[in-house]
Amino acid sequence: MKKFVFVFLIISLQFFSQSLYFEHATIYYPAGYDELAKRVGIEFENIRKYVINLFKNDPGRVNIFIKTKTTITNGYANPVQKNTIVIYTWHPTGYLYNYLPFDDWYRYLLIHEFTHIVTLKSDEGYLKILSQLSIPYYPDLGVFSVEAPTVFSESQFSENSGRLRNPLVSEALFDTFNGELPEDKIPNDFRVGQVFYNANGGFFEYLKEKYGMDKVNAYLKDALKRSYTYPELMLGFSIPYVFLFRVPTFLEDLFKKHFGSTYDEEVSNWLSNYVLRKGSKQIYIGENERIYKVEREKDKLYILKSSFGSVSGYLGYPLNKLIVLVGKKKVEEYNVSAVDFRVDNGKIYALVNSDKMEIWNVTDNKKLFEGFISAFDVENGNVIYAVYDDKYDSSKIFGLEKVFEVKGFVRNLVYNGKNLYYLVGNKLWKDDKLLDDYYLKGAFLKKQGEKVYVIMKQKGYMDLVDIDEKKRVTKGLFAFDALVEDDGIVYVGYSQAGMNIYKEEKNFLRSDVVFKKVRKESIFEAKYKKSSFWEDKLYSITPSVFAPFTFTTYFVPNDTLEGWGVGAIFDFKPSVDSDLIFVPFYTDLKYTLELQRYEWIFKEYGLGFAYSFENDRVNFANFGVIKEKEPNVLGYSSFNWIPFVRKVSYDKTFYIQASVEAYYDINGVFVNLTPNIGINAVDKNYGGYFTLSATKNISYFLIGGYFLDIFNQKTYSYIDVNYDLNNIRYSVILISNIFPFYKQSGIGVGAIGKNDIPSFLGYIYLGIPDNNMLYLQGGLKFSEGKWGLFIGFGIKPHMITFAKDIL
Repeated sequence: MKKFVFVFLIISLQFFSQSLYFEHATIYYPAGYDELAKRVGIEFENIRKYVINLFKNDPGRVNIFIKTKTTITNGYANPVQKNTIVIYTWHPTGYLYNYLPFDDWYRYLLIHEFTHIVTLKSDEGYLKILSQLSIPYYPDLGVFSVEAPTVFSESQFSENSGRLRNPLVSEALFDTFNGELPEDKIPNDFRVGQVFYNANGGFFEYLKEKYGMDKVNAYLKDALKRSYTYPELMLGFSIPYVFLFRVPTFLEDLFKKHFGSTYDEEVSNWLSNYVLRKGSKQIYIGENERIYKVEREKDKLYILKSSFGSVSGYLGYPLNKLIVLVGKKKVEEYNVSAVDFRVDNGKIYALVNSDKMEIWNVTDNKKLFEGFISAFDVENGNVIYAVYDDKYDSSKIFGLEKVFEVKGFVRNLVYNGKNLYYLVGNKLWKDDKLLDDYYLKGAFLKKQGEKVYVIMKQKGYMDLVDIDEKKRVTKGLFAFDALVEDDGIVYVGYSQAGMNIYKEEKNFLRSDVVFKKVRKESIFEAKYKKSSFWEDKLYSITPSVFAPFTFTTYFVPNDTLEGWGVGAIFDFKPSVDSDLIFVPFYTDLKYTLELQRYEWIFKEYGLGFAYSFENDRVNFANFGVIKEKEPNVLGYSSFNWIPFVRKVSYDKTFYIQASVEAYYDINGVFVNLTPNIGINAVDKNYGGYFTLSATKNISYFLIGGYFLDIFNQKTYSYIDVNYDLNNIRYSVILISNIFPFYKQSGIGVGAIGKNDIPSFLGYIYLGIPDNNMLYLQGGLKFSEGKWGLFIGFGIKPHMITFAKDIL
């Protein structure tokens, strides 16, 4: 066992390449990324006081990890395990910038993630002691989600960056709520995720403006004191009476105590400020849809969108499409998931995310370029594109007579045949000249002939601006995207039930826009040094979690189990993607089954162990126990690997996945191997799989295939057939939501069976609200000439994982 632990520690220490040691943070980074690590450290030291002063809490040192060579736009924080922050180097591009408008990606991401640490880390009392001892607790912010203060803080640093400073995902979004917060935990509503983040942040800002930051901070501190702690939950197993001390907190309205009114009253007052403005003439109605972009060529209108509904809620993803209209008639449809697209001489081009970013000629179904491509344009068949180098935080733009070298991440670009226009955060460039870096810009630059436009924040609205003329051509719109036409303006905006495309036929007076340049910021050069060996390895060789435990049956008499036990959990972080856990323990237990007159004595020492590692392609877990008595070793290992993912067409992704499970004890090993291959499309997924299980004397083989076909947002079908060398099993199910009042319910009809004995089913399913992982099922079954009733449950409406006949 000592050799086993030593090998894991040695291997794990290699995950951290190197680090820089700043006054308040250690920055971990891969080899060659010294300059980026230096920049991230300096940015953190500059924003640190801003966040601490805002929330009146200093959580101490943090550990920041940089994830490179990725096209994932993300970051996360863990205040419980060593104040850890992880940032990804891929910035929001394409339509994503409307939803994540961070002018400086690293700065605002650090503000957001550090706010998690500051607001979820207690600076006083019992929780502070637990935190200092690395004993876990489960932070609670009361009525707020954990994202409320983060979205608030990211939006206070400047007036043109952060979600609450973009009216498209704040005021205009809140207008659609119609006086009450929609459910947003699963993707059956076009506002999925935007209550948890944006609306919570907006309500937080409302309370701050009404009552002051001191009152809001006082509420946060009191709410955090009510967090459940590991000692409390651990003792609860042995002494359930400890939970009685929480009864007074259940009876007290903490929100009303601090603000003088109830949460519901304040939410209602806040939302009463927002009323959806009716748009102009509707030329496309996107019910329960997000519309990202529109383009016009001749008489065709091209629309990039995602649709949401019941089926998206069941399966966990929206249906992404690009449609083409002539008038109001849909003449073409493409199942494409893209962050941006162009139309050039009748051909559609799209920037899609696969293993890397890829530019596809959608019309010819041909891949043109791949790599870390952040933006592109097409001019008379010539593709111009930007490639981002995260090592130096710089971009190169290819496809023109000269290669443009740009400092920063180019998120959008157009070339009108004469000049190159591009956006870096809020910086608007024309060739090598900076035009404006003050105003918030929308996701896209819009090229129409030689004219180039941009959506720009003007007096609280998102209006269309003619860049070269410096003229605003709309007034008072919340436009995600827009087009200038001879007889008016076509633009994308909200409706009560989704997003529409409107046409504004009024002729607005073209008013002047004054481009601005922000004065150079004063950033202090924080001191740092190369971490010493021990400073670099301190994160991995000291436990991130220490959780001693004890349990006993003496306080709650139990006829089956009697005795006690003690131990402790030590969780180490060999890397930010892995955990290495040791659990030494001692038990003195007696387990009795009186009816069978069996009795087991567990009086022994032991060591539990676990190791897990997870990244985008690999998921490995191993856990088990080494005991004093036989069987001395028990364990389980699983390994999931996706060795190959590749787009085989603009709308289909081919993948190979392999899973291995092993259960082992001192006497042998049971192994289960399950490779599978498949193709994922937007509305059709199909693939094949097989399973091979083996022990010393027994083996089992299974081969099968499946096909999922989505008809619309209410109906889909699922077929699965497999063979294990003895029997053929099959399932053919049609699912449909027929109850408009509840999207997580509906009917299923079809058949399941083995060999020549089918069972025909007709049932109703009911999902748990805001959860798409458990569905109750019940209905009629007809099998072998007999009718009956059954009940069951499954993780999806078409999967009847367990069923029981009740008649």
